[in-house]
Amino acid sequence: MNIKKLPAIAAFLMGLLLLAGCDSDDSSSDISPPVKEEPPTESKMALKIMAFNIQAGRNADGEINLESIAKLIELAAPDIVALQEVDMNTDRSGGLDMVAILANLTGYEASFGPAMEYDNGHYGNALLSKTSFVETTTLQLAEGGEPRSAAKGTITIPSDIQVDLYSAHFDAWERLARVDSAYQLNTLATDNQRPAVLAGDLNAVLGSESIKVLSQTWQLSDPEGTNLTFPASNPTKKIDYVAFYPKDSWRVLSTEVLAFPNLSDHRPYVVELEYLNQ
Repeated sequence: MNIKKLPAIAAFLMGLLLLAGCDSDDSSSDISPPVKEEPPTESKMALKIMAFNIQAGRNADGEINLESIAKLIELAAPDIVALQEVDMNTDRSGGLDMVAILANLTGYEASFGPAMEYDNGHYGNALLSKTSFVETTTLQLAEGGEPRSAAKGTITIPSDIQVDLYSAHFDAWERLARVDSAYQLNTLATDNQRPAVLAGDLNAVLGSESIKVLSQTWQLSDPEGTNLTFPASNPTKKIDYVAFYPKDSWRVLSTEVLAFPNLSDHRPYVVELEYLNQ
C-alpha cells in the first residue's frame, strides 16, 4: 500500500493556519514529535491509522467544522480514519450527513456504524478508508449510560491479506460497560482469526480494568501511555487508542498526537503500523 508521509513541518504549519479556530501564532513546538519512528522492512505493508473523536463535528466554539476536519485528514494523509461521535441527519447538526460530507471532501470511502437513534437521526462511529471495503458492519457494544457501537470494515492489503478495522467508542459513565466492551472486542478478534486494527475513544486510561482486559488480546501501539489526547485544549490523559491483533504480526513504526487544540475536545492520534506477514 502506498503510504504518504506527513508533510514537512512548514507545510503542516501552513495547514494549521488554514484550519478553523487555530491561532495565527502557532509555532513548530505545537507539533508533538513521534514517540517512535522506525523504517519499514522490505515488505512495505504499512498502514497509517488516525483515531479522532470529532465531537459531532464541532470545534471548541461549538461550530460545525467538517471542512477543517477534512483538511486535517488531507494533511496527515492516513490510510484509515476511525471517527467517533459522528452525527447522521440529526436536527442538532442541521440534518447533515457528516459521513457522506467527509467522504466527499477527502475522497475516502466511508462506512457509518450507528450507535443509537438521536434527534431525528443517528449518532455513532465511522471509518474512512483510502482502500475499498470488502465488507462493513456495525457491532453493538455493551450499553452503559447510552448505547455504544463499533463500526467494522474489512480491507485488503498487499499479498491479498484481509484486515479487519474497528472504530470503537466505549461508554463514558459505567466501568463495567467498558470492561464488557473490551471482552467483546477480544472475542471478535480471536473468533475471526484475521489481522485487525482497533482505533477509537475508549474512555479509559492506561491501567484501568477495561484497558487491561483489552491488552490480553490486543497490543497497544503506545503501551507507556505517553500520547495524551484529552482534553484537546491541554491534554492530561490518554483515552484514545490504536491497538492491533495478533500482537506479533504488527510492528509500530510511529505514533503521534497532532496538536490541534480547537478542532474537537479530543486531539487526533496517528499511528503507522507495518504488517509483518507472519
